This record gives sequence, C-alpha cells and structure tokens, in this order.
Amino acid sequence: LKGHWANPALQTALAERWDVVVIQEQSTTPITAPDSLLKYGKLIGDAAHQAGARVVLYVSWPQKARPAAEDTIVAAYRALGDATHATLALAGRAWMEVIAQDPTVELYQKDGSHPDPQGSYIAACVFYEVLFGTSPVGLPAIGVTPAEARRGQQAAHKVLALGK
Repeated sequence: LKGHWANPALQTALAERWDVVVIQEQSTTPITAPDSLLKYGKLIGDAAHQAGARVVLYVSWPQKARPAAEDTIVAAYRALGDATHATLALAGRAWMEVIAQDPTVELYQKDGSHPDPQGSYIAACVFYEVLFGTSPVGLPAIGVTPAEARRGQQAAHKVLALGK
C-alpha cells in the first residue's frame, strides 16, 4: 500500500466517483509490518471515503506453511477497519473454516501462497455476501465441483454471519 500511495495516479483515481474501493495489502505485511498496513491503508481508505466510496478490506489467508499467522492477519485488518470504518471481507477466515472441516482440502497453488480455483471461489463467495448483502449459498458452481461450491458458500456465510 505504501508504494501505491506514493503513486500520484492512485490519489487521482481515488478522487473519482467509486461505489466501493477494495484495499488489500501484500500477504505478509499484516504480519511483518502491521503499522505500515495501518498507516497507508488509512490514507487510502480516508481518501476513498472522502470521494464517497464504501471501503472493503480484503482479509486474505496465511501462507500454507504459516497457518497460525491467520489470527495476526485478521487482527491487523480489524485495526485498519476500525480506523477507517471499513467492512472486512474475511476470505482467510472462510478458508480456515473449510480447512477445519476437512484438513485434507487443498486451497493453495503449489507456491503455498496463491489460491487454487477452490480457494478463489471461497474468496468470491465472501465478496458476494459483503458486496450484495445476500448469502452466497445456492450460487452456481463455477470452476469447482458442486460439493466444493456448497462447502465454500456455507463457510463464507457462516464466517460473515458470526463476524469471526
């Protein structure tokens, strides 16, 4: 976010009319530099709010090798959400819900960081409910099996309903 904030094009773009601005930091920054997330996320979020946009924070998942970092990631984004009055899209929490139900499920690409199609579908379900205020349960299975779709939809809805 620091690099984006330094780019004048971002500030120009934020001054335009947007309904929603989604903010996501590089995946390890909430763990290694939460103060940077807070500082630059707040600058971007405040600029988006000034232009009349709703701010949504894309709370992603930990790297596969560091599952315990998920609580740290969520805490850093919660602090930013409180500071900017933003909505949290808890994609990482929905991932962890799916993994808790079936520890053999694979949501990562081989790099252990980026999502595979099922991981992307879960994140999309989270955003569907956050943006439209409607449960994703019952949406079509696109790029995943019907069982994977149901599991992702239910996890996304459960996590958002509980506000975990």
